Amino acid sequence: MKKALAVLVAIFLLFGVTACGETEPSSSSHAGVSSTFSEAVSEDEASEENAPEPEAPAEWVYVSRTGKCYHSLSYCSNMQSPLKMTKAEAIERGRRPCQNCY
Repeated sequence: MKKALAVLVAIFLLFGVTACGETEPSSSSHAGVSSTFSEAVSEDEASEENAPEPEAPAEWVYVSRTGKCYHSLSYCSNMQSPLKMTKAEAIERGRRPCQNCY
């Protein structure tokens, strides 16, 4: 029983090795695959170069309705009901950074 099992395993391994193909890849059988892969990589690299850079996430700041500063903390300077906007938006509206929280 053990001999029969060993023979079957040997045949299976032998068949598996021959079914897998060559031990060293030949240049002719894999040439098309490597050139296609190279072309695909080149196209991906080219598309990444032309893609626009993602914008940095907006930095949120807080402003009071009547003040001249923008704040990083909503509770700075005892603000009551501060407005939340982007830092760029606050600068466009003529606000400057707060001396206490910036």
